Amino acid sequence: MIHWNRPVGRAEDLPTPDSSVDLITSATASHYFDWTEFRKEVNRVLKPNGCLAVLAFDIIYIDHPDDVIMKKLNDCIDSYLDYTNNRDLKASTPVGYQHMKEKYTTLQLPFADQKSIMTILGGGDPDVTMVTSWMPIFIRFARKPGTNL
Repeated sequence: MIHWNRPVGRAEDLPTPDSSVDLITSATASHYFDWTEFRKEVNRVLKPNGCLAVLAFDIIYIDHPDDVIMKKLNDCIDSYLDYTNNRDLKASTPVGYQHMKEKYTTLQLPFADQKSIMTILGGGDPDVTMVTSWMPIFIRFARKPGTNL
């Protein structure tokens, strides 16, 4: 039987007992964490062989058979994302903003056993607007050392 517990707390101060968690996940939020404190907290709450999975999305990309339309669509998206990222993320967490821009490759995960994956969400056949969109997703995993399974 799986026991599911969803305590609410800050990433840097999880309301969870020591060595009690098998998996910690974070989706599109890790760039807001204080990673110095979060790494300590991950190490504290994960069981031996427990995993940390950190996921984020890159910007959306647009493809269109007409280069002029495609450029206008992509410029519009870039302009909006630059505005929101600069206003919200860069202003409040400049280090986190840099992590996002670098696709989390510079995050110092707490354990040496790591893996990175980048995949694409979307693509396929264009819809009636003749627009195809896709969004890269990047995931970093780290496993806490423990006994061999």
